[in-house]
Amino acid sequence: MKTIFKILSLVILISLTSCDRPIEPTDYLDNRAPLVGFQGAPDVFFMQNEENSTYEIFVGVSAKIDTAVSYTITNDAESVIAEGVEFELEGSFTIPSGEFSGSFIVNFDYDALPAGPSQLFLNLSSEGDAQIGAKNQYDLTVIKI
Repeated sequence: MKTIFKILSLVILISLTSCDRPIEPTDYLDNRAPLVGFQGAPDVFFMQNEENSTYEIFVGVSAKIDTAVSYTITNDAESVIAEGVEFELEGSFTIPSGEFSGSFIVNFDYDALPAGPSQLFLNLSSEGDAQIGAKNQYDLTVIKI
């Protein structure tokens, strides 16, 4: 009986000890490329006149990296308003190295916009070391009053 307890104790001791270091939750995150995505929820932009016709949209990255993160913004086919007609995009489309976010400006043409609400869907794609996260589309409702 004593021998069984000694063998059982030895088996338990061996099974509980390991030469490998334990896996930390951050180990998985360190090996992934940073994720780029739009910041903020879908929004509504009320335009009363030509003077308040600009809207700033923020793009963020999940981790600081040593190089700048470039990204591309495109108008989705589901958008009611068209780039070059009702709006123009302005900005560097780059998150500076060591930063968590960048922004760009949407300039709307008040006179060209239809009266009432219009939907604008912008798609995000990345160039370089960062991967696109889950928030890769921005939904903005523009209401001309």
